[in-house]
Amino acid sequence: MYTKLALLIFIFMSKLSASVVTTLPEFAWIVHNLNPDTKVINLLQGNEDPHFVDASPSFVFKVAKAKLLIKNGMQLEMGWLPVVTQQSGNEAVQLGGKGHCDASQNVNKVGVIANYDRSMGDVHPVGNPHYTLSLVEMKSVIKTIAKCMERVGLEYSKDKYTELLAKFDAQIANVKKLLKPIKMKKFMVYHTEFNYFLRDFDLISVGSLEEVPGVLPSAVYLAKTAKKAMDEKVSLVLASNVSPERYLNKFKDISSINYVKAQMHPLSSDDYLKHYENFINELVDNVSL
Repeated sequence: MYTKLALLIFIFMSKLSASVVTTLPEFAWIVHNLNPDTKVINLLQGNEDPHFVDASPSFVFKVAKAKLLIKNGMQLEMGWLPVVTQQSGNEAVQLGGKGHCDASQNVNKVGVIANYDRSMGDVHPVGNPHYTLSLVEMKSVIKTIAKCMERVGLEYSKDKYTELLAKFDAQIANVKKLLKPIKMKKFMVYHTEFNYFLRDFDLISVGSLEEVPGVLPSAVYLAKTAKKAMDEKVSLVLASNVSPERYLNKFKDISSINYVKAQMHPLSSDDYLKHYENFINELVDNVSL
């Protein structure tokens, strides 16, 4: 009986072990593209809010055996990942360890705040962490991940590396073409997740539905913002899949301006570039022309 139990535990632990553990699906997708033979386990499924997840025991088991842990960084996972890494007992993936990879380290950051205080709301003083919706910044992430893999002795194909960067260049050109008909349209956002995307493609943003980031807008502020949006002839509000629909619908009722709730991260089985193109097509289809 004990032998069977030990075998079951071994099988269970084997399924949870991988050379690389990532916090977000897009990082796992990059590793798989660099070397399809590398065993990768991703912690979040893509439809979860990376700010607010539990440091579950399954996360600890997965990280415990990893040679490399790849995180988004910029405090996105600060509420749970430090607990996971500490409880894993895996020295290699602790902060500063050889196997601890911060994918954001070479990102051209927006929203860095020198003199932060809590009155500013739910912001990240080290910069806006939502860079994975930027094709431009994700090219730098590919380079960072490749270097992290090299550092822990995980091989990747140089040809696949070059090919992946070329695919991103092609998708950037494709997105520019897709966005051309709406280039001069004006947008609002619910939160700040789209700042890198708006910067990449030089799109016009005239404000946010949040008065203070992370704080639900008051009825007075929402009404004032709706008037501004109508005066500015805003075409669409960009929101994430975790944005509160009640407030988006209230804004739409007041202003008659539609919104799109975008999936910020691909699901674990999705192709990142295809996911991105689907986001662009949804955006274009919902803009009032």
